[in-house]
Amino acid sequence: MDAVAEAAGVGIGTVYRRFGDLAGLAYALIDESEQAFQDAFLHGPPPLGPGAPPRDRLHAYVHAYVDRLDAQAQILAAAQDRRYETGAYRLQQRHLTHLISEIDASLDAEALAAAINELLSGRFFLHQRRIRGMSVERIKAGLDQLLRGITG
Repeated sequence: MDAVAEAAGVGIGTVYRRFGDLAGLAYALIDESEQAFQDAFLHGPPPLGPGAPPRDRLHAYVHAYVDRLDAQAQILAAAQDRRYETGAYRLQQRHLTHLISEIDASLDAEALAAAINELLSGRFFLHQRRIRGMSVERIKAGLDQLLRGITG
């Protein structure tokens, strides 16, 4: 926060008043990419966007989110303290819930969506990459196996 204030030529209090904390600043920095991601899964071409079977859309969503994590994991991890409070998280949760319920209405889609969302957290992704040494491809493959186990 100090570095941001210095680079912007403002006092640290101004930065804290505007963003609240590091998580708030992180969310401001990813706002544009979040909007682009939302547009892609809500209105973009299949399989991420409408028009593909829900199972294909679910896998495409998870892959696209992992790609996003690969590009922005540090900042998404910094934003994680506010993750559950954001409209972005609620929209992602609703989208996953909807896809899962379309695949199989007998599943507890809301609980499964929340579990999948946890696996797509910035901190967990960094743990997998840095501590476990997993490649992005391996992370995607593991998530695909998990999704197939859930949805058949």
